[in-house]
Amino acid sequence: MIEGSGIKTSAITFGRHDVIAVMICQAMFLLILAWIGWRYALGIYFFGGLLMAAWLAATHYQMIGDRDPKSCFRAFPHNNWIGAMVFAGLVASFQFPKPF
Repeated sequence: MIEGSGIKTSAITFGRHDVIAVMICQAMFLLILAWIGWRYALGIYFFGGLLMAAWLAATHYQMIGDRDPKSCFRAFPHNNWIGAMVFAGLVASFQFPKPF
């Protein structure tokens, strides 16, 4: 038997500070990607994708800010869209020439 098995979620790990912890993680994720994009000169399309991802993260905050379980469960699958915006910006930055 494996000890310590069970459900591991940010809600359990961070307790009543779960919303701020999730938002800090999303902000760090976006800041690290912005640094990588700047470091490798990925261009305006990449940063446009990051901007859209940041907008979606802000939307998540609106959804989970009151810690209502239904809203939190509704926000969880939206993380896929954050990844999709980053991916689309990355693909566009390599597919299209830099505008300036």
